[in-house]
Amino acid sequence: MSQARRILHFIDSSGLYGAEKVVLALSQEMKKSPVYEPVVGCIVHGTKENVALYHAAREEGIEARKILIRRRLFPWDLARLPGMLKRERISVIHSHGYKPSVFGFVLSHLTGIPVMATCHLWYKNQRRPLKYRVMTGLEMFFYRFFKQMVAVSEPIREQLVAGGVAGGKIAVIPNGICREWLSGGERPERVRLRGDRRFVILNVARLTAQKAQHRIVEAAEILKGWGRRIRFLLVGEGEARSGLETAIREKQLQEEVKLIGFHPEAAAMMASAHLFVLPSMDEGLPISMLEAMGSRLPVVATPVGEIPKLVKHGRTGLLVARDDAADLAGKIGWAMDHPAAMEKIADEAFALVSRQYTSEAMFRAYAAIYANFMRKEENR
Repeated sequence: MSQARRILHFIDSSGLYGAEKVVLALSQEMKKSPVYEPVVGCIVHGTKENVALYHAAREEGIEARKILIRRRLFPWDLARLPGMLKRERISVIHSHGYKPSVFGFVLSHLTGIPVMATCHLWYKNQRRPLKYRVMTGLEMFFYRFFKQMVAVSEPIREQLVAGGVAGGKIAVIPNGICREWLSGGERPERVRLRGDRRFVILNVARLTAQKAQHRIVEAAEILKGWGRRIRFLLVGEGEARSGLETAIREKQLQEEVKLIGFHPEAAAMMASAHLFVLPSMDEGLPISMLEAMGSRLPVVATPVGEIPKLVKHGRTGLLVARDDAADLAGKIGWAMDHPAAMEKIADEAFALVSRQYTSEAMFRAYAAIYANFMRKEENR
């Protein structure tokens, strides 16, 4: 039997968020295949850096590596990596994110190992730091020379094409979640938080302007003014945390909005909530929303990115106007007043995710891309 092709999932990870969960789910499916062998390669700036994805992969029995690329010494570190990649018998560098894509392009030219990329999100924001805008500009420039690209949604594909990437080399592969996330049989009982009789609303995402958690804080203020007993749990970390803490304190919402930080037991958090909200300004195909649907947790989200394909208003979730705290509060209030309708909506969402958004379906699509991509490279 021919030797399995080793695929390096190259990523710069700051927590277990959407892209990281895609890498884990895809790697878990690859492990079941005799054809492909996953290696999770996490960029680190120091050998002692603690990387949640690295540890999560190893706990799942997935081969993982810390790849040292220091900020000021990156030319030296990049020059050392070709030997490591060849010793590890890497067949394809599969980058996830702007920094791995830029570095992966360079490493491909140094080693001859073909590189492809998945674009999980393309969010333009001129307020982001100059360094970020420079790196994403380089990312889009290099993408024009990649021979294979994957977008997780059609809107991201359109943004890549608008940026100069040839549409013929971009495949759209929706994200998928592992079967373990899909609650089977009877509807799971919602586990109340200890001593908490409030309506619990969950948001799982990086704390960033793009995810718009500031609108959640504003919605909480409106709902409190209406006399609603609610509690928002914001799970995640990010650069917006300080501003959110200030807003929560100034609006005296310490009991209504809790910043949980990173929480490794997302399934338990889903079980403790009554509603999931995602008021993002832009999205690809959010894994946390798929996980909520797979947990039969009703969803309220903005119609951005691929979300409108999943959330059909009144059927598989509720859609809320982008950048509109009042509408968000109104939709949450409606959900609180119509529990039976929300249960039906959650069941429809669960059925949709179970049919179309599993890690098995995602892997089958990627396996076809890998095979075609490597065949073309070998026939050059």
